[in-house]
Amino acid sequence: MGLLSDLLFLNFMKRRAKRKGCGIGDMVMLKTGGPVMMVVDVDLEEAECEWFSEKDQRTHRKSFMFEMLVNVNNINSKIHQKFINQKSLK
Repeated sequence: MGLLSDLLFLNFMKRRAKRKGCGIGDMVMLKTGGPVMMVVDVDLEEAECEWFSEKDQRTHRKSFMFEMLVNVNNINSKIHQKFINQKSLK
């Protein structure tokens, strides 16, 4: 019974994250700007993101609260689109 409840809980967390716009595999960025990141894991309150830095040629990984992130596909602002096109997706 423990394994089934764990699987149901994990499924619930993934659905909740998807409703917040940050499901595993989604491309996101901080609402304040920055690099485009890929969501690699989620829990109840946070999405773990990974991105590549051109500056130091390394991959970075950090968790952010859902409220701090915006799905790149949902960005309507011309300013954000310009930033993404020029800085993040080279």
